[in-house]
Amino acid sequence: DEKLGSLMPKEHIEKELKEQEKTDLLNAYKNGEREQRERLREELGMFNEQANVLILGKKRAGKSCLAISLMREFSKYGRDMFFYQHPKPEVLETLPFKISNITNIKQLSNLTNAVVLCDEAQKSFGIWEKAINQHLRNILSVSAQNNVCFIFVCHNSYFINRSLFSFIDIKIIKELNNGHFDLERPYMKKLYEDVPVVGINKFFIDSDYYRGMEVFDKPEWYTEELSFSYRNEITQDFFRRLMNRVKMPSRKAE
Repeated sequence: DEKLGSLMPKEHIEKELKEQEKTDLLNAYKNGEREQRERLREELGMFNEQANVLILGKKRAGKSCLAISLMREFSKYGRDMFFYQHPKPEVLETLPFKISNITNIKQLSNLTNAVVLCDEAQKSFGIWEKAINQHLRNILSVSAQNNVCFIFVCHNSYFINRSLFSFIDIKIIKELNNGHFDLERPYMKKLYEDVPVVGINKFFIDSDYYRGMEVFDKPEWYTEELSFSYRNEITQDFFRRLMNRVKMPSRKAE
């Protein structure tokens, strides 16, 4: 070994050692406790590098909560946090960290060193709106150069066509409705149909660093206000407003 080692280039040995170290970390990640996993995940560089994330799941599966937690991890490496078209921006002020709301798609083109969360993405990026999809494609194509991480949250991946799908680095599957993959894109069905995710605190992650089932607990700072941000506010019951407008004639005693 010593004789062969002296003949091998030093760079080759260092590369082998780094690869072995990464393999050891991945094995420890798969088998370790949650605290160890979080530390190892950071050491593996999952959040340090630029990445675009897609989170799929049924209603009330905890997608938004997980997404905000992920963007906080990405922000630890000198990135600012932004929410794209949040319906109630004042709710974001309740978080223990700063997230700014942006409303115009053109603003996304001017960002650098940032994390952008697009919740209910299918509403913001309509599949049939060619101009919007082209703009999104242009933004994602230079996202690595600008060090901007996009996190898309939706019920299915139909708003992402094949040309956009190539820019997604991390896919996360939360609990899905029965028959979800009957209506999903064929390549998503082929990749994840056999992945069983049961439970609001479970998710399956597929990335270059790690592929497997994970557990996530809702943090204390994620309030009901955040959870129901898209709920419509009903100022007054419809029938009460109708009764106020139309005064019923009083019935005289016979």
